[in-house]
Amino acid sequence: MEYKGQYLNRVEPNFLQEDILNLLKILKSELTYEYVIVWSKMQSVKFIKEEGCLFDSLIGSISDEPFMVLGSAFINNDNLASDKLSKTALMLSCWDQGVDATRTKLIEVLVGHLIWARNEIEISDICKYFKDDIKFNEFIVEKNSIKLQIVYTCNMGDPEKLNFTTLVGSNSLESIYMRGSKIVTESDQLPPRSIVYRDNAGNLRMDGYVANCVTTFAERYHATLVITPPMQVGQAVFYDMLLNKTSQGLIDIPAIVTPFKGDSYRLKNIYYSYPLEIMDLCYMIPLPRLIENKQVFTYIIDTYVMIVITGLFVVYGILLTIGTQKSARHLSLSSVLLNDKSIRILLGQSFVMPTRPCLFMKYVCFLLCYTSLIISTTYQAYLQSHLIHPAYEKRIETYDDMRKAGLKILTSTQESDFMESSVYNANEDLFIPQDPYDQFLKLRATMDTRYVYPVSNSRWEVFKQQQRLFQKALFYFSPNLCLKKQALLAVPIPQNKPYKALFNKHILELWELGLMQHWIQINFYTMVLRNYTTFEDLSTPEEIGDAIELYDFIWVWTFFGGFLLLSSLVFLGELFVYFIFSTKYKFLK
Repeated sequence: MEYKGQYLNRVEPNFLQEDILNLLKILKSELTYEYVIVWSKMQSVKFIKEEGCLFDSLIGSISDEPFMVLGSAFINNDNLASDKLSKTALMLSCWDQGVDATRTKLIEVLVGHLIWARNEIEISDICKYFKDDIKFNEFIVEKNSIKLQIVYTCNMGDPEKLNFTTLVGSNSLESIYMRGSKIVTESDQLPPRSIVYRDNAGNLRMDGYVANCVTTFAERYHATLVITPPMQVGQAVFYDMLLNKTSQGLIDIPAIVTPFKGDSYRLKNIYYSYPLEIMDLCYMIPLPRLIENKQVFTYIIDTYVMIVITGLFVVYGILLTIGTQKSARHLSLSSVLLNDKSIRILLGQSFVMPTRPCLFMKYVCFLLCYTSLIISTTYQAYLQSHLIHPAYEKRIETYDDMRKAGLKILTSTQESDFMESSVYNANEDLFIPQDPYDQFLKLRATMDTRYVYPVSNSRWEVFKQQQRLFQKALFYFSPNLCLKKQALLAVPIPQNKPYKALFNKHILELWELGLMQHWIQINFYTMVLRNYTTFEDLSTPEEIGDAIELYDFIWVWTFFGGFLLLSSLVFLGELFVYFIFSTKYKFLK
């Protein structure tokens, strides 16, 4: 760092200094820099004496803001690299091709570059030199342009005049900065985030909320968006391929979103934008099927209710025995368990009241009738309700439920990387890898109910809207069974690109204005427009109106036949016991 005090005595006319200082104030309000860097070389003394470099003479006049003077020693001094400077700066320099090395070293902190030229011919040379350079806001001034209040900027290698007044309050610097610049992009063609198609003229276009973010950024800052042709239009690729191309500098802003972590440590020259999406990568699971009519009779039987009814049968058997015998002395296991009155009353069947019942017996019979009424009406309503509107099987909540339901998880090798290795190894038998990635997406789009599919929450919204057109929904989104939750996704950008802050600002303003929410809401219609989905009903009509057949009463016949056989065996046992006792009695007699 050098301070060229000998330059202070060589000052241009005051009006030039005042206009330059006024221009610096305008640039500061637009570019928001925090200090000024004045580039000066020892060899530039001769240049100053002959033509006069106004910036060197301004060092003593810049008193309202911090500044530093850099000399030729800076290029070989690693301690002054841009990563050691934490504040943004505006660089002032005379035209010298050697200044490019300094600009490259200061790439992280420079927000603009103001160049002093000797004449208009040199301005043209400067623009030609920086024709392919979009690293900084380039502004050029010379003696005559300062007098006319004009500043030059380079547009595709040609000088362009701008008045001082046009730079104020209209974001014009940002537009000038990107105007004529080319932004190379490429899409992973993963709908609904990014879709590549050809318009009527055969030109490549992009659609989708991530692609729209990149497209509107180029339009907003007057840049030329160059879409790299994919290998095949409509064939999706995993983001990893484009991430590698971005790290190599082949793509400026890819129309993809990737997780913050993972490749961020391996690809050191990748910068991640402000998060564009918060993703939940969960499963879309086939809705449970309707239970069959024959299963209704067992479905309405609840184990805990049966235990309660059994307990009531025992209690009422004891009370009826006591009420009939008018004493607790005759209580026995057989008198309680073989009490047919209590079970008949609980099942809603008729029974004969004892003659001249006491008050206790009347109270017991009242409780029995009331309990019988509740049980019979409840189960009758429950049965009729499920026969008219059959219930669904249990929803899948765990990987074990998938095994019981006989379902498999159709996934791609890339998406399985989101899952923890311990979970994947424990349930490896459920996963069916499907490669390439494009083939997996096509199979998922068919909504085959034989499989479970990983799906992001944004893609699920498309499936959800699509299923509203079906006679019946086929899948549901499981928020509790996921591969990854609350994953921050951002757009990767090469580290050396100067428009990183502008792109972050663009993303924030898209969310603030509601454009991003709007694009996400119309994802389904965007995919229909681009022929990625249709209004076709992929569901199968329900078979609800079929009549109940004898086969549906299989469990009723099974229980009826089983208990009839049991009662016959009991009857035969009673006859056998009676025969034994009667024979023994005759023999003794």
